[in-house]
Amino acid sequence: MWREAGVLLYLTALSLMDIRERKIRIVWLAAGAAVIGGFFVWEGVSGPTDAGEWLVKGLLGTLPGLFLLAVARITGKAGYGDGLVMIVLGVGFGYLVSVMLLCVSLFLLSLCSIALLLCRRVRGNTRMPYLPFLTAAYLCALCWNIV
Repeated sequence: MWREAGVLLYLTALSLMDIRERKIRIVWLAAGAAVIGGFFVWEGVSGPTDAGEWLVKGLLGTLPGLFLLAVARITGKAGYGDGLVMIVLGVGFGYLVSVMLLCVSLFLLSLCSIALLLCRRVRGNTRMPYLPFLTAAYLCALCWNIV
């Protein structure tokens, strides 16, 4: 319960920062990484899981974030902070939840983009903040009891 509320509060704060400033401060990224990483270590130490399985879960969870970082580097259409936040969440939640969060957030982003394009509120090259959609995807995961 506390972990879910803390992650939701963290994502909400980052979303507001992403909307207002179009960037994420490294201090907030580091704080979130420390807290979520602490939960990850606590789960590995106190849980009945095998150490190798626990480590693989964390490493595979970073893949969606690494994908976003690659998109940011190659095309410039995503921000580096978006990828770093996905890496932090991936370490904390593992591969399947991380991939689900990425897919649902990109789906929500595309729905919003299509609606805004149809209403002629934006153009094709308009940059949109990603983290509010990641927060919405996390809320969906909470409602579906996935996280």
